[in-house]
Amino acid sequence: MLATKNLVRGNRCYNERLVQLNGEEYRIWKHYRSKLAAGIIHGLEILPIIEKSRILYLGVSQGITASHISDMIGPEGIIYAVEHSHETAKKLQEEVTSKRKNIKPIIMDAAKPSQYQIIDKKVDVVYVDLDQPNEMEIAMLNCKMYLQVGGYLLLMVKTRLVDQYEGKKFIINEKYSLVNTIEEKNRQKHTEKVDLKVNFEILQQINLADFFKEYSMIVAKYLG
Repeated sequence: MLATKNLVRGNRCYNERLVQLNGEEYRIWKHYRSKLAAGIIHGLEILPIIEKSRILYLGVSQGITASHISDMIGPEGIIYAVEHSHETAKKLQEEVTSKRKNIKPIIMDAAKPSQYQIIDKKVDVVYVDLDQPNEMEIAMLNCKMYLQVGGYLLLMVKTRLVDQYEGKKFIINEKYSLVNTIEEKNRQKHTEKVDLKVNFEILQQINLADFFKEYSMIVAKYLG
């Protein structure tokens, strides 16, 4: 059973159970509701999210995972929570960010990171959980713009989109990484491309199928 020390005492974000222990309050972290929690249960070796961390979170949705990250980074950390859906962002504001001041919502398209404006310096971690066919492309754009060298990428990706091998070795499917639109090809003529296989050291891949069908978690360190 996982739990995080509650940053906002008495606050629940998704009906989770609160537990009192040695004068502290903890929120039970349901691993079947959070891919990050499922990754920890399945043997995540490096968890780069610590106190005071700066996080760029793409695809924050209703904020279940973000709320636990909020606990972990504490009041001096910050989460830039990117969500494209105004309806989802409204629910996020009502249930999570209104009480957790270390989460800063960005209601924008994650494919246009240059328009965020609120981010004033590089982040320590980019966390990506987008259900989009060009998820990898979006992740790389955001990392190039906002992730510091030596920082970490935590990427939740459909398992079928990666070629799996034993241990930590795998490659992204060439079919997945191909640029399929003329517009994107033209854009890349004028943009330095960031490639997961070139610009990152792949540290671990975790199959999350026990809790999230067809999903894997990739942990990578940004080399610049």
